[in-house]
Amino acid sequence: MSVDVSSEAPPTRPAAPAHIETSRLRLVAWRPEDASALRAVLDANDAHLRPWIPFMQHEPRTLDGTRAMIAQMQQAFVQGTAYRWALWCASHINLYGEVMLIDRGEAGSLELGYWMASSVVGRGLATEAARRISQVALRDLGAQTVRIRCDVKNAASNAVAAKLGAVRIGQERVHDVLPGLLQLWQLEAPV
Repeated sequence: MSVDVSSEAPPTRPAAPAHIETSRLRLVAWRPEDASALRAVLDANDAHLRPWIPFMQHEPRTLDGTRAMIAQMQQAFVQGTAYRWALWCASHINLYGEVMLIDRGEAGSLELGYWMASSVVGRGLATEAARRISQVALRDLGAQTVRIRCDVKNAASNAVAAKLGAVRIGQERVHDVLPGLLQLWQLEAPV
């Protein structure tokens, strides 16, 4: 199943761009043809991602299960409840990870999430992608704030939030899929 993610706008905000480029990355809303690449990156990075990423608790999936997950991502993109982009190198050969904006139902706020393959951690790519997607949230989608929630033990993800200029606003203990203590960060729209 393929959903045209660029044609339908969510009722409460403008449509998010399906394709975004930075100096080193191509951010592309997930497509069915990305399933094999996503499957390979998730399988190769299971131990690296499992402690931090809630959806990894449902892995490994089959290739068909991955296609179904992408179909759900596409539907959420169209509905405006979750915008998820694959992070490709500029030549669109290597899949590096994912960046997302999730509407958690808090008026004026979107939550930013990101993960990267272990082979590219430490090269500034997560920060580059997160910075660009934060701009999309605050300038294009009308969010007043962007929130980031990272496990306090996840030094790499917390470093990205700090590099973006996000302010620590507290901590939250969670008891769901990945129990632990989360560091809460916030970026605000320029006045």
